Amino acid sequence: PRIALYKGWQEPMIAGWTRWVFDQHELQYDTLHNEDVRGNLNDRYDVIVFQSQSPTSITNGYREGVVPAQYAGGIGEEGQAALRRFVEQGGRIVAMEESTDLFIDLFDLPIENPVEGVRPQDFYIPGSILRLDMEGQADPTIAWYWGDSRAFDVSGDQVQVHARYGSGDPLLSGWVLGGDRIAGKPALVSARVGRGDVVLFAFQPNYRSQTVATWPLLWRALTPQRNGPVF
Repeated sequence: PRIALYKGWQEPMIAGWTRWVFDQHELQYDTLHNEDVRGNLNDRYDVIVFQSQSPTSITNGYREGVVPAQYAGGIGEEGQAALRRFVEQGGRIVAMEESTDLFIDLFDLPIENPVEGVRPQDFYIPGSILRLDMEGQADPTIAWYWGDSRAFDVSGDQVQVHARYGSGDPLLSGWVLGGDRIAGKPALVSARVGRGDVVLFAFQPNYRSQTVATWPLLWRALTPQRNGPVF
């Protein structure tokens, strides 16, 4: 597949780790800058990857006057429109953690974050190892790392759930406060939009190149199979 990694001027550190892992595995990809998110993206790419980055950072970037002019701004409304066309015409967007918020809104997906706005006195996970259960698999359990993660609540039949946080007590190592708020909640989902789709990771499948157990989920997300299962 023809893969692009989005790179804005407020790029998060984790994006560098993802590029490093791609390079180590000799995975070919292009770097997609703000000014490149224009026109017919389907002519160039099959998959576009967005790391954990806030919607405001992606769309607006730095204000003019704060940095030199060439580093100001984000993808803007024109870029959002180009991404919408890209998916509707058959492309795939893979988004992780914070950036999922942008595409949930852009495509008006029936997805909520049940731990958004919850006080740290009621819900807190300081980088612990949790259990992830894949849907419909005989040996479903995967260990994964909670970083700047979230959970999903989904409704309707547009969104397909591929993995959930472990039901009951999801903790494998470390400690969790309020783990019942995410237990059994969707953690990896996809949604069809037009001829394409979006794949949303509520967690970071490549945390500092250490979470090798969840790398296969990322590899699978990068290889679209038209009219076939996502995972």
